[in-house]
Amino acid sequence: MWLSNGDEYQLSSKIEFEKDAMSEDTKAIFIDIDNDGDLDLYVGSGGKAYSKFSFNLHDRIYINNGNGTFTKQAKTLFSRPFSTGALTAADFDNDGDTDLFVGERYQVETYGKDGQGFILRNDGAGNFTEEAPEVFSHIGMLTEAKHFDLNKDGLEDIIVVGEWMSPKVFINVQGAFNEAKESYGLLKDTGLWASLEIADLNADGHQDLVIGNIGENSFYKKGMKMFVKDFDENGTAEQIMTYHENGADYPILDRDELFKQIPSLKKKYLYYKDYANANMTDLFGTDVYQTALIKELHVLSSAIYWGSDSTFTRKALAPEVQYSNVGSILLEDLDNNGKIDIILGGNQSKIKPQFGPLESSNGWIQRLRQCKYDRSVWSGRLPNSFNKRASCIEQRNLLGQ
Repeated sequence: MWLSNGDEYQLSSKIEFEKDAMSEDTKAIFIDIDNDGDLDLYVGSGGKAYSKFSFNLHDRIYINNGNGTFTKQAKTLFSRPFSTGALTAADFDNDGDTDLFVGERYQVETYGKDGQGFILRNDGAGNFTEEAPEVFSHIGMLTEAKHFDLNKDGLEDIIVVGEWMSPKVFINVQGAFNEAKESYGLLKDTGLWASLEIADLNADGHQDLVIGNIGENSFYKKGMKMFVKDFDENGTAEQIMTYHENGADYPILDRDELFKQIPSLKKKYLYYKDYANANMTDLFGTDVYQTALIKELHVLSSAIYWGSDSTFTRKALAPEVQYSNVGSILLEDLDNNGKIDIILGGNQSKIKPQFGPLESSNGWIQRLRQCKYDRSVWSGRLPNSFNKRASCIEQRNLLGQ
């Protein structure tokens, strides 16, 4: 941690943090947990390198003594360790202190199974009570959460995004939450969502969403499915990803890779040519569609969701943005013209070779400006190193013009 003295940054004591060096930090947020006027630090732990019982998965709170020295809070926050994927802080019950929403990234033993969402209710002195509401059970494989007063009732609502799921909105009702399943036009937009920011981009009084996705230039395609099931009945579930072609779903894994996971298939498909034509029904029978957890991708583009009184309307960001994934978003008025600009970052190289790395991003900026049609539109601009001119993208209908 680097602390500013007004002129420069100085490295603070690392002793307290080094005690938890075995944990993998996935989220972090500065908040005044104990209402003493200074910022404390909440750090989420995660990753798949640990068993589901590992203490290295427990999230941590470091209390600030007021001069930048932090001491780890001794109490364990949750009744079980889990991989943290989403984190946001707000006074959800309007009692004057800061509560937390914490969402599970995935079940560490089986990618594909949905995790749980939790509320940490603050008593005002920095002591939290864990709540695991039913509405947050099987919430998804979360990568980001934000809070905002969507219905303008004075209470902070929650929106979450994640992989192999659609964005989900939870409406705050006197400190408890209800999922708005059919509202806001998000239900069918299943994607590999990785990042989320919220602002009123077009100054119409409604909050808009900027959500980062995998992009249109990767191994993943629309209609791709993931089947999750204990296919070989050995007590551990597997996930099989498929392409959809000619009315059937075909596994994307090569024969050796799949049969290593499910050896019983070797006798049925001795030759590679036989396996090449086998779909999920051939491999596992027609009941696989009833017995497996199945998730399907519908949206791959990073997008703006324009807000209104009752719904969000999705519009893909500039084509150049879809060259790679969007893993980080910053909303800022860069040129002080009163309009919010969008700064986007991406790329991911730690991907198995079969899927290929995502390396086509040098960062992007999206600006709201006037085009030749004399209408406000979003323009996608690549950095100068790309030597490519900005493109105008009409959004007349979305902007009501």
